[in-house]
Amino acid sequence: MASCFLMVSTSAPSLAQNIDDLIQKMEKMERQIQNLKRQIEDAKAKDNKTRTISKPHKHDHGHGGGHEDREEHSKGHGHGGGHGHGHGHGKTDWSRMTIGGFGELHYNGSPKNEVDFHRFVLAFGYRFNDWISLSTELSLEHALVGSHADEGGEEHAGEGNEEEHGGELELEQASINFDLTDAWDLKAGVIRVPVGLLNQIHEPGTFYGVERNSVETAIIPTGWWEAGVITSYHFRNGLGADAMFSSGLAVTDDDAFSIRSGRKKVSRAPAKDGSFTGRLRWNGYPGVYMSAVVNYQANILQETKTQKAPAWLTNVNMDLYKGPFALRALWARWDISNSAAKANGKDEQWGFYIEPSYRHPLGGRWGDVGVFYRYTLLDQTAGDKDGSEEMHQQIGLNYWPIRNVVFKADYDWQTHGSNQDNIFNLGLGYQF
Repeated sequence: MASCFLMVSTSAPSLAQNIDDLIQKMEKMERQIQNLKRQIEDAKAKDNKTRTISKPHKHDHGHGGGHEDREEHSKGHGHGGGHGHGHGHGKTDWSRMTIGGFGELHYNGSPKNEVDFHRFVLAFGYRFNDWISLSTELSLEHALVGSHADEGGEEHAGEGNEEEHGGELELEQASINFDLTDAWDLKAGVIRVPVGLLNQIHEPGTFYGVERNSVETAIIPTGWWEAGVITSYHFRNGLGADAMFSSGLAVTDDDAFSIRSGRKKVSRAPAKDGSFTGRLRWNGYPGVYMSAVVNYQANILQETKTQKAPAWLTNVNMDLYKGPFALRALWARWDISNSAAKANGKDEQWGFYIEPSYRHPLGGRWGDVGVFYRYTLLDQTAGDKDGSEEMHQQIGLNYWPIRNVVFKADYDWQTHGSNQDNIFNLGLGYQF
C-alpha cells in the first residue's frame, strides 16, 4: 500500500507537466492558425486590389512598339477600369476598384510650329463579382474644354472639330463586361471597335512615332468607339473570334465622305442604320499576332437623301517580334456604294504601312532605346484614278527610361500630289 502511494505521488508531477506541455502546444497551434488566417485574408485583399477589371483578351497581343505582350501590357496598366458606386448598401468596396491612364505631350515643327498636350486619359474600373465588371475611360483632348480665342481674338465654342475649336472631354469606354467562361467574353455599352492595331492598344509607350500613323487616322479612324454589344471567343490553339453589333459612322456629303468625320462618339448620334464588325485573330506562336477584320454598314450616311450608301471596311494586320527586332504592317480599304461618293472618288479609300524596328537595352537603370522606319501610302480619293496618293516616310526613335515613360522624336517626309512637307516631331508620354 505504501509502495502504491509512493508511485502515485511520484508520477503526479510528471502527469501535470505533460498536461502543461499539451496546453502550451495547443496554444501555439492556435496562434499559428490565427496567423495563417490573417495571411490568407491579406492575400485575398491584395489580389482584389491588383486584379484587372476586365479579363485580358488573348487577342490583345503584340510588342506595340515596346516589344511587350499586349495581354501583359493591358494587365500592367490596369485599363478597362471604372468607378463603382452603390451595391444598394450606400458603401463602396474600394478594393474592387482599379485606376489607370496615360498622357501625351506633342511638339510639331514647321509648318505647324505648335505644342499640344494632345491627350490626358483616366480609366476607372470596378469588379462587381468574379465574372461581372465595369470599364470606363475618360479622355481630355488638347488640354482644355470650352472656348478659346484665335489669332484675331475671336472666340470659338469648344465643340465640333477639336482640331479647330480647342479640346473635348470624351467618354471613350463605358461597358459592362461578362466573363462567361474562361474562353467566352461579352461586353455591352460604349466599346472600341475591334479594328486595326492602335484602336484598342494605343498608349504612347506601345507604338513608335509621336503622332499616330496616317492610315490608322484617316482610313481607320482610330479613337473609334460605338454603342453596342461585342462577344469574343478564344480557342486553345491561339485562334480567336470577335463579333460586334453596334451603332455606326455617319458621314455626310458636305464632308465629302470623310471617314474620320463620321465618328459621332455616341453623343446624340444618329442610329437609323447599325454596323457589324467581325474579326479573326491568331497569336498561337510567341511573338506573332495576325488579324483580319470586316466591318459592314448598311448606310454610312445614316440619313437617306437620294440613295443609301452601303459601306464595307476590310482590314488585315500583322505584328511580329523576335528578340530586339520587330515588324508591324497594316492594310485597310473602304468600298462605298453611292453615286455621290463615286463622283468625287470617295467610293474607294485605302492605305497601308510597313514598319520595321529595333529596340536595344542600355543596361543598368538607363532603360531601352528603339529606332524605327515607317513607309506609308494611302489614298482617300482612290476612285478618281487621278494619282491622289499620299506618301509618308518616317524615321525616329523612342527612349524608355522605364517601361511606363517614353520620349519620342521622328522626322516625317510627306508627299501629297505636288505638295511636299517635312515635319520634325517631339513627344513625351506616360502610362500607368
